[in-house]
Amino acid sequence: MKSIRHNYLQKIIKSEKISLYFLKRFFFILALLLLIQVSSYSQTDTIKNRTNDNRRSENIETGNQTKKTKSSTKRDTTILETEKRLYLFIETPGGLLIDRIDLRTGNKKRILDLGNEDQVLFKRDSTRFRGHWSGIIFGINGFANPESILKTPGREVYFDLDMDRSWVVNFNFAQFSIPLIKNNLGLVTGLGLEVNNYFFKYKNNIQLNQTTGYIEEWDTKAEFNKIKKSKFITTSLTLPLMIEFQARGAGKRLFYIAGGVIGGWNIQATRKVKYRVNGQYEKLIKRGSDLNINVLRAGTIFQTGYRDKKGSSSGIYAKYYFTPLFENNKGPELYPFEVGFRIDF
Repeated sequence: MKSIRHNYLQKIIKSEKISLYFLKRFFFILALLLLIQVSSYSQTDTIKNRTNDNRRSENIETGNQTKKTKSSTKRDTTILETEKRLYLFIETPGGLLIDRIDLRTGNKKRILDLGNEDQVLFKRDSTRFRGHWSGIIFGINGFANPESILKTPGREVYFDLDMDRSWVVNFNFAQFSIPLIKNNLGLVTGLGLEVNNYFFKYKNNIQLNQTTGYIEEWDTKAEFNKIKKSKFITTSLTLPLMIEFQARGAGKRLFYIAGGVIGGWNIQATRKVKYRVNGQYEKLIKRGSDLNINVLRAGTIFQTGYRDKKGSSSGIYAKYYFTPLFENNKGPELYPFEVGFRIDF
C-alpha cells in the first residue's frame, strides 16, 4: 500500500514538474516560519464559546489603538487566551504591561504596570474580595483578671504594669481570603508573629518557685542597684479566623469591619532587667520555658479600618484572650488583651 501511494505521489510531482527536493525545502521553510510565529505568542487555550470571538477581536483592536495614542514607541504584545479571559502582555522600552479582558462582559483592566511612565508597580484587582490581616500592628497590651481590667489583685500587686511602656508588635506575614458574597463578605485567615512586652510598674519581675511550682515575684531590687527597667516578653505565632464585611464608596474608597476568633502558640518567654553597675548600664536576659505559661491559647479579635482611593489602608483593632496566661493553679489568673493601630499591606 505504501509503495502504491509513493508511486502515485511521484506521478503527481512529475506531472506538475515539481521536484521532491523543492517540496522538502518548501515545507522546511514553512515550518520555520510557523516556529517563528509561535515564539512571539503564548500558547492559547481553545475557547468553547465561539460567540466571544468578535468581542475579543474588537477588544484587541481597541486596546492596540489606545496604546498607539499613548505612546509612539514600539511595543511587543503577547496574547494569552483562556476560556473566559484574555491577557495581553505588552513589552515596552520602559517595562511591562499586563491587561486583562473579560470575554463575557468586555471589561478591560490593567493588572500590572511595571517600570512605565506612570511608575505604578502593582495594582490589585478591586473586584475580588481581599480581606485585611497581613500588615504591621502596634498597640498597648495588659492583663485582665476576674476582679478588674487593669489592676491585679492585692496579693499579686507585683504584676501591675507600666501601661505607657507595655506595647505589642504584630507582624502578620501570610493571609488567605475566601469570598462568600461577591466582594462584600468573606472569611479571612493567615499567620502572624506576636511580640508582647510587659513592663513592670515597680521594676520587679517574676520567677518560678522551685518548691511550690507557682509563679511568684522576683525581687530584682534585692539583687541589683539602680534598676532602670524590668520587663517580661512573650513571643507567639497567631492564627485567626475572621468574617469580614466590606462597604465600597466612591473613588475606590473602602470601609471594612471584621471579627472572629484567634489562636496563639507561645514559642518563647523572656525576662529582661536593665540595671546600673559602676556608672554603666548592664542587661540581664533570661530565656526559658520554666514559667508555667500556657503553650496554646485562644481568644477573640475585632478590627475595623479604611482604605483611601490611593490604596493606603489602616485601622484599629482589639484582641482578648480568654485562655489565661499561666497554667491552671500554677500562676495568677490573668487574661492578656491588646488594643492598637494597624497598617495593612
